[in-house]
Amino acid sequence: QAKLSNLLFQAAADQNVKATIQAITENDGAYRAGYHFEEYDINTVAYRLMDANRFDEAELIFEFNQKLYPHSWNVYDSYGELQLRMGNLENSKALYLKSLDLNPKNESAKQALDKIAQMEAQD
Repeated sequence: QAKLSNLLFQAAADQNVKATIQAITENDGAYRAGYHFEEYDINTVAYRLMDANRFDEAELIFEFNQKLYPHSWNVYDSYGELQLRMGNLENSKALYLKSLDLNPKNESAKQALDKIAQMEAQD
């Protein structure tokens, strides 16, 4: 069974992320039958886009992964990192707080929230 993340990597290469996510969402059963959904690898696609400063596409994939895995502290943490890089402090804070709610031992979220508090104090 093929990995869904490989399909998303190809969609990113083809500049077709939004349409691909829409097709997966609208045909969930068919895609689940043909692809292996994996939280970590889907996150990796979003991180690669984020590292290439393709924030809008990374955001689409993080949102998609969040819908697939609504109880994953890691997805919220990763999405929070993107929001922080985009300068969306309130969104970032909310995502990191949700991550901490799901995993109180998440040190990266604690550090990010401290950083956000320092940034807000400077404004």
